[in-house]
Amino acid sequence: PLSTLLLLITENDEYDYPLMNEEEGKFTEIPVQGPWRVLWIGYDGKVHIKEISSLVSWTNWEEARYYSGEVEYQTVINVPKQGKWRKCTLNLGKLYESAEIYINDQFVGAIWTEPYTLDISGKINPGKNILKIKVRNLMANRIIFLDRNKVKWRKFFFVNIRYRPFDASRWRLLPSGLAGPVNIILKE
Repeated sequence: PLSTLLLLITENDEYDYPLMNEEEGKFTEIPVQGPWRVLWIGYDGKVHIKEISSLVSWTNWEEARYYSGEVEYQTVINVPKQGKWRKCTLNLGKLYESAEIYINDQFVGAIWTEPYTLDISGKINPGKNILKIKVRNLMANRIIFLDRNKVKWRKFFFVNIRYRPFDASRWRLLPSGLAGPVNIILKE
């Protein structure tokens, strides 16, 4: 439950699935605590920049409460130089809904399903690294805003299962963004 299995199949129909077995080897967990610089382009076309010290759903920020789209999170992480770690995993904690991960401005992968982890071995350096996470949420919060404010947005006729006009004005906002906690897990 709440896990992802990556199955690797070769040209010879051989297969393998890499596992991070907690029983083998020593693990070091490094919390990525920020501060975080977040930015997004609002519906007004302006770039919004916010400095945050803790990760929460962006529906808690008044200026992004109903925002649907992409928000970029950026922080500096320091990875210990000592030790011989052979595997490095990024764990995003809670994520709503998908993310692209960049380390030192290099794309390293995308995450869209639990457990929201990504193998970043060979992509992160001992010492200072810049972590950038581009998070995208669902369109639901924007639709809630539009329906609550009676803005015409549909270019089609849409009904619900009872053949009544679609209306999202009574929906609850969906959590959005990166809620963490974010950790780097080093395996020796």
